[in-house]
Amino acid sequence: MRRSLFIAALPASVLIVLAGCVKLPSESLEISRYKLSPTSEATQKTRERIPHALQVSQFSASPEQKSDRMNYRVGQDMMSRYFYHRWSSAPEDMLAEAVAKHLVDIALFESGVYQEDTGVVPSYELRGRLLELHMDDIRNAYAASFSIRVTLLYIDPETYKRILVMQKQYAYKEDMKEASVPEFVATINHVTGQWLTKLTADMESAIAGFDPSKLPLDPESPDSTIQTADPTQAPAGEEMTP
Repeated sequence: MRRSLFIAALPASVLIVLAGCVKLPSESLEISRYKLSPTSEATQKTRERIPHALQVSQFSASPEQKSDRMNYRVGQDMMSRYFYHRWSSAPEDMLAEAVAKHLVDIALFESGVYQEDTGVVPSYELRGRLLELHMDDIRNAYAASFSIRVTLLYIDPETYKRILVMQKQYAYKEDMKEASVPEFVATINHVTGQWLTKLTADMESAIAGFDPSKLPLDPESPDSTIQTADPTQAPAGEEMTP
């Protein structure tokens, strides 16, 4: 009885030290990291080069995607995150890098493609916002979901104002055989590769239909707007701030 009273009377700090001497069983699990590396089917062949430079700005992400932890959905409104399965870096950063690398590889822009300020004043700027990137595991139905919004801007060489050329949202969902993280990564790499191919074609089309020399822009009116090259996109004909 005295022994029990003695232990109960010990200060909390002493009890913590004593507890630290006890070896508790623990399971050691390592965090697995995965790289997002889409591969596009678009090539340099039969492709006319654009006589301008492009800056690929840092992509942003929705609050749900702002993490290196992989997302998975177990219900229509039930999103969760893996702890031990993570991207090697922020997925929006890897997507921006993939876009820049792809456009360099196919030499689409004659004056180069840049991700950082290099002193070269680009004629166009590409922005992106990652909206969804997750695995669906709903009632034994598995799929990889990916959606992103991309904005292409023209930079006026005199005023440095950004003029909207194209803004599109892309959404993909591809079925999977099982709820496997490696299969999810492989499927997402395939899906984002398809997106790269479509994005390349859309950028070529938008720039081909955009003539900066015909911009009805009044330099005295900072609120003046123009018509976008693709009238089906919204918001159209807006000036954008950096």
